[in-house]
Amino acid sequence: MSIDWSLFALSKGTPKADAKAARTRTREAQDEAESAKVKIRSKGQCEVVWELKTAASRCDHRATEIHHLIGGWGRRARGESLRAERKLHACGRCHQLITSHRLRRIGGEMPHYTDVFVRVK
Repeated sequence: MSIDWSLFALSKGTPKADAKAARTRTREAQDEAESAKVKIRSKGQCEVVWELKTAASRCDHRATEIHHLIGGWGRRARGESLRAERKLHACGRCHQLITSHRLRRIGGEMPHYTDVFVRVK
C-alpha cells in the first residue's frame, strides 16, 4: 500500500509581495473613489481660493488635477490623505504653484473650503 504524501502538504500562505500588492490596489481604489467625490463636489471648477489685498477670490479656471493637502503614502498619515476632505480639485496652474511652494495655505485644517492660499514672494 502506497501513501499519497500530497495529501499532507501544507500551504506556504500568501507571499509578502502578493499581500503588499493587494494592499496597494485597495489603497489606489479608495483613492480613486475619494477623488471622484472631489470632482463631483467641485463641479469642474478650481477650488483654490486666493487671498487678494481686499478680499478672497476663487480661481475661475477649469479644474484638471487633484491636490492632496497632506501626504500620506508613508505610515503616519496613511488613509487620512485619501479622504475627500483632504483633497482639492485644482487647475494645472494653481496645482503647480502649490506644489512648488509659491502659494501657501493660510486656512484651517478642515474643511477644504476654509483653506485660502496666498502668494509667497
